[in-house]
Amino acid sequence: MTAKLIALAFVLSAVASTCLAAEPPGRYSMTTVEGSVWRLDGATGAMSVCGRKLDHWACESVTDDALALKEEVDRLTRENQELRDKLAKAEEKEAEAAPAPGKEPAPRSPYAKFPDHALDEMTDFVNAMIRRLQEMVQDLKQGESGQAL
Repeated sequence: MTAKLIALAFVLSAVASTCLAAEPPGRYSMTTVEGSVWRLDGATGAMSVCGRKLDHWACESVTDDALALKEEVDRLTRENQELRDKLAKAEEKEAEAAPAPGKEPAPRSPYAKFPDHALDEMTDFVNAMIRRLQEMVQDLKQGESGQAL
């Protein structure tokens, strides 16, 4: 009788261990690290650090720098593509609005190269300002030398 009970216990323990091994693992796995508990969500891969906060336990999610970096790269890629599309549309409009042959096209931007005559006028203006400033300095020096100390 005892042999039958031992055999039955052995069979039941073997069946129980195989049944438990066949069950899928839980959604969360926990690991203790230096007084806190790290929780891994098996479904999403999110990590959290759990610990005692004042009078209760709380879990805070751990940011994944690689995931944040990938999201930023994806956002910048989308933005870059949008800007390229806008630039292509602007270039198409500019090509459609091109001046007739023989006409000088208007400058593309305010930072475009000045025409030669405008550059000459600006140079003359700056030279006149410098000459006037030099004359004012000479007048001041002559006024100071004429004053009695």
